[in-house]
Amino acid sequence: MLQIASGEVRKVSKPTVLVHSFARLEDLPPPSRPTALLDRYNFMIAGAPAYHTISALGCPFTCNFCESGIESVRTFSRQMISDDLGTISAAHDQLGHKKKAVMFFDDVGLMSPKQVERLSSLVEKHHFDTWRAFTHAYLVVKHKEALLGSFTRTGGRRIGIGIETGSQRSLDLINKRNGKKQFVSDHYAAVSIANENGVAVDAFTMIYPWESESDLKATNELVEFVVSNRVDGKDEDGRPLKNHVDSTIMSPFQGTKFYDLINLGKIPHVQIDSSHDPGMLYYKGINGGSGWPYLKSSCPAPNNKRCNVTETLSDRVTVK
Repeated sequence: MLQIASGEVRKVSKPTVLVHSFARLEDLPPPSRPTALLDRYNFMIAGAPAYHTISALGCPFTCNFCESGIESVRTFSRQMISDDLGTISAAHDQLGHKKKAVMFFDDVGLMSPKQVERLSSLVEKHHFDTWRAFTHAYLVVKHKEALLGSFTRTGGRRIGIGIETGSQRSLDLINKRNGKKQFVSDHYAAVSIANENGVAVDAFTMIYPWESESDLKATNELVEFVVSNRVDGKDEDGRPLKNHVDSTIMSPFQGTKFYDLINLGKIPHVQIDSSHDPGMLYYKGINGGSGWPYLKSSCPAPNNKRCNVTETLSDRVTVK
């Protein structure tokens, strides 16, 4: 990007692949954060204006709907994260914000008590009032207060968790934990543990094209539990914290395991319309898209007949 911006690389008629490999992530400078750009942000965490950052690249998990599964995790240096948080904190001051928040927008923000303590100390050092990061349900269940303790002590009020589905059958197909069993009961328990510790959960669910009425019913029950469970905490304005659920339809993007399985006919009654997204089905890029390119699915229509059109996949989960 620097080469392009500085004119070292010129536009040509044929596509060109540019490669520059850093031996160590420490060689990367902290991100540029112009105050004028940050002033255009409109994002809040627990009642405080917030900006985003990341602490690492890669993800060690193997969700079959993700094209980035089981990547090598490369953590940024403590100094780089600290420098970035310092810049973000200063921007809050320059813009006259009375409260400061930051969100770690990566999958490995809260992976272990040691990692949480590492980030918590930096959040505290740069005087943030609250913050948000992502974790996994089984880790909350495994570590409990050991994972959330330093997070809440330094103002952490919200965590993101991909609870994916209330159906154990679907959760097994997703292969969330590198071949190890992930239980729907972990999702219920993780939400309860977080809420009891004063932390609200931003949960993410999907509807899958192989699901039956009973699968959807199980997800509805999980969603209802999340949105109705009481959070023992308040935001920066003194308002009761509440959980949140986001739901979408799983799209089998190219590069994902589900894309391969569906195209190989390994998932019965599910068929992709490969022309729906210019034959690409990439999540990002000029030809990317997030449509729902199904010719057939097992999701039940309102009359309990098997669906063969995409519109009957929508509005199947109640979200509050």
